[in-house]
Amino acid sequence: MLRSSSCIRSLLGSSNQQAVLFGVRRWSTAAATQRAIPQEWDDAKPYEDIPGPKSLPILGNTWRFIPKIGDLNGMGFVELAQYFHKTYGNIAKLSGVPGKSDMVFIFDPDDIEKVFRNEGPWPIRDVVQGAVHYRNVTRKDIFKGVGGLATVHGEEWQKFRSKVNQTMMQPRATKLYTGQIDLVAEDFIERIRAVRDEKLEMPANFNNEMYKWGLESIAYIALDTRLGCFNPDLQPDSEPQKMIDAVQLQFDAMYRLEIQIPFWKIVSTPAWRDLVKSSDYFIEVSLKYINQAIQRLKDLPPDSERELTVLEKLLAKDPDPRTGVVMAMDMLGAGIDTVCINIT
Repeated sequence: MLRSSSCIRSLLGSSNQQAVLFGVRRWSTAAATQRAIPQEWDDAKPYEDIPGPKSLPILGNTWRFIPKIGDLNGMGFVELAQYFHKTYGNIAKLSGVPGKSDMVFIFDPDDIEKVFRNEGPWPIRDVVQGAVHYRNVTRKDIFKGVGGLATVHGEEWQKFRSKVNQTMMQPRATKLYTGQIDLVAEDFIERIRAVRDEKLEMPANFNNEMYKWGLESIAYIALDTRLGCFNPDLQPDSEPQKMIDAVQLQFDAMYRLEIQIPFWKIVSTPAWRDLVKSSDYFIEVSLKYINQAIQRLKDLPPDSERELTVLEKLLAKDPDPRTGVVMAMDMLGAGIDTVCINIT
């Protein structure tokens, strides 16, 4: 299991933009040039020295993802990251895939910190192109230009982050959820006791129980509701299980869209259809609970002293529910995916 990893595909579109990684001697903004340049930059290596699989003429590294031929075909994201870390070290590069910018993998936490500290107030994180297309084109009638933290960058990212930070980063917001999150944890412990065998071992599908815990926890914060993931009679077609299935399908689809050859930009591929299907379900469920929150705000007496939830505060500041929908979707996806990655 990797100690920590980060996949950065930003500012790599041209030779002038390839200075974010590997200590290349370049600062991309006027403010950055005024900083004291660390001594280690005197020994910086060029971007071209980042190790990675060698590209073939014309084919590049495309062939590596071809079934039965390519050595990277069939790998999930975690497997791919583990392969690059073991084969090429703490910094590795995947280039030569048509339609894709270079992708640089960073595995050392200290290096990851340097990347984030030097990206400036308007970070460029040109990733999840499939999700960007879904929100800006396929479902533009719903999102109408509200991209969210996961799908925008630059000045737009900062504006969205500033809008939600005022609500989400307050210490008292954490206290509001402490009791309920503790109850979720207690319910999870009871669930563990119920599913373990006589040897106190977990069942083979215990990963799904972990996903339930992640979803139940984050849904209470993002959607103001307990979904009931630990119901002993939870059915495969129940809302909680369908959400767990959807997020796994969504992230698997994103991996296929982002890592592999982007045929989806030309024709509708199975990975693209999976992304649309799973994301549509997230919208359906999110809107259901967000509309309930909107109604609660309307019914709230003017003199009420009840502390508003994070979702209610977002909606109170911006009556247009799009910000709430986008933030809820990003929180749900990130909350469950964090669990998925850590137990893989």
